[in-house]
Amino acid sequence: MRTKLLITNINRLLKIDKWWVYKIGSGVFTLVLLKAIYSSDSTVTFNFSDLTLFSMLILLAVYGHFMNDYSDFEIDKIAGKSNIFNTIPKRIAPIVIVIIGISVISISLWYFSIHVLLFVGLQLLCSILYSIPPFRFKERGLLALGLTGFYERSNPYIIIFLCTLPNWYQIELNKLVFVLFYLIWSYLWECRNFLNGQLKDVEYDEQSDVKSIVIRIGKSQTIYVKKLLLILELLLLTCWLVSLIIIEVNFAYFLLVVLIFQLIQVNGSRTRYRKIEIVLDNCYSNIFMAGFLITISILGIIDPYIAAGIIFFFQYRVIADAIDFIYNRFRHVLIFFWKLWHGEFKKKNQKN
Repeated sequence: MRTKLLITNINRLLKIDKWWVYKIGSGVFTLVLLKAIYSSDSTVTFNFSDLTLFSMLILLAVYGHFMNDYSDFEIDKIAGKSNIFNTIPKRIAPIVIVIIGISVISISLWYFSIHVLLFVGLQLLCSILYSIPPFRFKERGLLALGLTGFYERSNPYIIIFLCTLPNWYQIELNKLVFVLFYLIWSYLWECRNFLNGQLKDVEYDEQSDVKSIVIRIGKSQTIYVKKLLLILELLLLTCWLVSLIIIEVNFAYFLLVVLIFQLIQVNGSRTRYRKIEIVLDNCYSNIFMAGFLITISILGIIDPYIAAGIIFFFQYRVIADAIDFIYNRFRHVLIFFWKLWHGEFKKKNQKN
């Protein structure tokens, strides 16, 4: 019971279920993707700097979470929403925020480069601009949309890119084009998800008098912007997938594995996957990583044990769904042949 309570409190404190797969898992996929593309003559390996990189990104995520809940504490109390400072004293927030800020700046300088420090500083600044008065971009309509897509998704990917490829300016043009498509796609994906969250929270925002983008521009206009973003997102998704295959034609198998996994999951829950947005988000957050790791394992670009370990920590449900699908198909086939044989056997006995 104590263990369960501890896990619950840690989750409530850091909201791990909100970003472990969706943010950190997708970031790991980005890292693996970049390593696979830029290390064509060798296998994908990981080292201490990769662990340091994601420790820094987790600290940045916690920093943004603390900053947002600190500024929204009274508002969340009125709306009845959960807040980190319902679990820990609010007075320690400034101390924690300062410690995290100094830590990530120190890590970026010590282990990485001045370019990384620039974007880490930009991430810290965006967290302040988004949440803290008098800036509070989260209540400034389309400015909130513009900032969120950048600091929630694209900027962390830029940091991953710079940490993985410090000499990025020396790489081939087609690979830089791929990265550009990928970053724009990630930006559009996060913007669309931001609007989905705003549409869901509109009642809370009305209760607490938060001037969210939905309240500022209206629900119908928000839905229109979201549809437009979805179209652009699909276009950029196609662009980076095509450019990925141009870089390495064998990566086309990645699309096949993703399609197989998605069909398996749709077969398991047709109600859940009836909307294209849910299918896309599931692919982005879950299937892309599992599919790509399996693909590069088959191609010999990564050690299968390392790939299996990453999948276990982030996308084990995808593999569990696949195993469940295979088990049930195998079971149905066995039952069918058993009934068929048993029926024929009975007929022969009746004839005799």
